[in-house]
Amino acid sequence: MTTLHRSEAYNRMVNRYGLINPGSGALAVDTIIRLVGPQFVGSTIDSEFWTLANNGTASAAALADGVVSLTSGTANSGSGSLISGATGRFLFVNPNEFRMLSRVTDTTVADCTRRWGAFNVTAGTPWTLDNGFYFSLDGTGALSVNHKRTGVAAVSVASGSFNGDVSTYTMDTNVHAYEILYFEAAAWFVIDTVFIHKFVPTTTKLTDNFTMFIGAESVNSAGGTTSGVMEVFATSMLRIGAETTVPHYVNITTNTTTILKRSAGRLHRVVVNEFNTSNTMTIYDNSAASGAIIGTVSSSTEGPFDYGVEFHTGLTIVTAGGSAGDVTVVYD
Repeated sequence: MTTLHRSEAYNRMVNRYGLINPGSGALAVDTIIRLVGPQFVGSTIDSEFWTLANNGTASAAALADGVVSLTSGTANSGSGSLISGATGRFLFVNPNEFRMLSRVTDTTVADCTRRWGAFNVTAGTPWTLDNGFYFSLDGTGALSVNHKRTGVAAVSVASGSFNGDVSTYTMDTNVHAYEILYFEAAAWFVIDTVFIHKFVPTTTKLTDNFTMFIGAESVNSAGGTTSGVMEVFATSMLRIGAETTVPHYVNITTNTTTILKRSAGRLHRVVVNEFNTSNTMTIYDNSAASGAIIGTVSSSTEGPFDYGVEFHTGLTIVTAGGSAGDVTVVYD
């Protein structure tokens, strides 16, 4: 087995070499930005950043002493899951990187699958996994790496057929560091700095949405007498390199619903150019006039309003009430 320092593994994977920061292992010319994933602390989950859910007899999803435990229970479709409250926005110029420090308490649990990575899901218990990149451990103890597009079966490569520095990886019950580095042209899977596998697209994308959540789940495919348990010590999603997008603007002068973007982005600033006392502007993190509200601005209030926040689904603005003002929205 070839074991590499993380910086060397990264360079080998992407066939690029440069100055390395010996402290962090990062390229000295790149900024590493944490997009998602504050630390787990104590025994109360921070619901602004994480969601825990479980379903079925003896299932559980809980934080204790800074460690999240996900227990499938013994029922058919029983599950325990963890998902981040926000996505890590993807910019084509910069790869994203999923990291997780985790363990399983038993490598072999009949009819139970543990899976963890960067993906999007349809809400429910258990999830329907829509798209993304992830590790998976099946009931026989076989590890696989996977990528998936919406509406299409996952492409899975099992231990024994990996194309990295090792072809086989045997799971145990110790804590390990799992990483997935991904962008449009490739996805690399790494365990404890050992390069495991690389996916490269051919005629279709590896996944249809690269802006994804952090997730982990222990789920049963049948009823049983043994629960599958996965413990998550820490996890985050990073961007390799600083944001390079030049902001865009839209000027709104009528009372209407304006869909500004249908994907993730950043709301920089709202400028009120002309005041009207009864006019308001509601800003939604969505590609429709519904869902999470970023803020409500009265055009009778002097601006500008500096937001500097990420939106995760889209950006829609509704102007209403009395005569319309004149507002400029700056975003990317």
